[in-house]
Amino acid sequence: MATGIKALDKLVSRHGIRTEEGSDGFQTLLRLNGGDKRLSTLNLPYCFYQRVVNLPRSRSVVLHQIFLPYR
Repeated sequence: MATGIKALDKLVSRHGIRTEEGSDGFQTLLRLNGGDKRLSTLNLPYCFYQRVVNLPRSRSVVLHQIFLPYR
């Protein structure tokens, strides 16, 4: 995978991309169902929050967050 951002490309080659729910120092992957109670702790933008809250409980969304290290 090549993003064109050297620092990000280095981190992706070192850590890989998660496909299962979990977390490490570089990324977090969450599978959220409609109305999931964890939403209030994620500090998502209001528009994201509303989309997931209003989903039926049978539907799910994958949230993939990437954290760049501070230099």
